[in-house]
Amino acid sequence: MPLRIAAVSAILLTAGCFNPETVVGQQAIAPTQAVIDQVQIGVKARLKHPDSAQFRNIRVEKRTFDSGRVITLACGQVNAKNLFGKFVGFKVFRGELYPTQFVPHNLDQNVKNFESRKTCG
Repeated sequence: MPLRIAAVSAILLTAGCFNPETVVGQQAIAPTQAVIDQVQIGVKARLKHPDSAQFRNIRVEKRTFDSGRVITLACGQVNAKNLFGKFVGFKVFRGELYPTQFVPHNLDQNVKNFESRKTCG
């Protein structure tokens, strides 16, 4: 029985690995003030002291995949105070932009991440 469970688990874990989407088009878009506000609201929702947030290098890009799926991504850098009231330094954020909200996928520890530095600052 444990062997059967392990085999089924291995199949389920690798099932999503066979069909990765490939980016076939990228287009940088100049963010409007409304989009910048939307991005800032989404990032601030994840911060300890949202009112202290300082933003820079906000960029927006549309990506088209070989499946025909199109997404809008945004990234940039944010600096905000921690629980001790001290600024922590700029962190890179990335996420997906929807018509009514921005959903951050992560906040990097610093701006030394190569991919983020190349595209977001």
